[in-house]
Amino acid sequence: MSLYKIIGILAVVSTFVYAMFLGTSFSDKRSAPADYKDATYVIDGKPVTLAHGVAESPVAPDSVSKIITRYFGNEVTHDFDGDGREDVAFLITQETGGSGVFYYLVAAVNTKDGYVGSHGVFLGDRIAPQTTEMGKGNIVLVNYADRKPGESFATRPSVGKSIWLLLDTKTGQFGQVEQNFEGEMDRTRLGSFMNQYLSSEFGIEFFYPKNYFLETKEFGNAERRHVAIILTEDTKENKAVREGRAPGREGPVAITFDLYQNPEGGTPLQWVKGNNNSNYKLSSTGTIRNTIVASESAVAYSFSGLYEADATAFAHRGYMVLATVTYLTPEDQIRKDFTALLKTVLLQ
Repeated sequence: MSLYKIIGILAVVSTFVYAMFLGTSFSDKRSAPADYKDATYVIDGKPVTLAHGVAESPVAPDSVSKIITRYFGNEVTHDFDGDGREDVAFLITQETGGSGVFYYLVAAVNTKDGYVGSHGVFLGDRIAPQTTEMGKGNIVLVNYADRKPGESFATRPSVGKSIWLLLDTKTGQFGQVEQNFEGEMDRTRLGSFMNQYLSSEFGIEFFYPKNYFLETKEFGNAERRHVAIILTEDTKENKAVREGRAPGREGPVAITFDLYQNPEGGTPLQWVKGNNNSNYKLSSTGTIRNTIVASESAVAYSFSGLYEADATAFAHRGYMVLATVTYLTPEDQIRKDFTALLKTVLLQ
């Protein structure tokens, strides 16, 4: 099974906005146009409807300056949703009244009712696009030239760059694929040096390093369960804390999978913003990134409490799963272990 390190690269993009303007999925659209150059796309969280490849709107009410969005090209065709119809991904540009020319990658899925546009992925300002190619599966490779850090926009782009992007056809959002990740994981070999966690009840499987101690704790109540899967480094000091033999000492940094029963449903983004268990209110930046865990749409963010923390939330089997790592410094090994662990997650 191919597993990719997916890093959401968009800032907060509202799922509500997507549902309101584009439908909850590609297949739900009922009034999609017959030409993808007339479809609606979400650019920086706002819907933009093209007409013959162009859209214009005022920068502000009564403003003479306009936001101009244009079809650029460099398109590739591919059946992204596997329905037998040829879909398309291409670049668009957007000018917002200043000197900038902002480039985005978008996709349009050809449904039985017409083309449905995706969220746009920002590539850069005044870059020099080269080629757009299809990679493995739904991965789109965009090659372009950019400037060196600190260089003036008057300088011609000369630094070659590539970005690999994976389209999730359920949400219409792209996630970035790390290019140097090997992709194929030999799970038999992995099991020889890592421990396995497998729960048939929750339908979750993952592998974790042998130097970690795993424990499961039950919280919540009969009406709303909360189960925590906790991994801490298996040291004498941490063992003393676990066994209550270190009074006054704070709990150690940890990797935790909190499963919150979620009968209300909703998206991970809605849950993170609306549920105090997410600790999103402790985020200093408020930034939420779209990502994917084991093919499920997820959101990732960071927050600060007793320790620094990175969190990823996704829905599975009636639960909202919140995977979290706490750490002292960004270079801590536990952060690297958390990233590696998320790559091994399988959902049943």
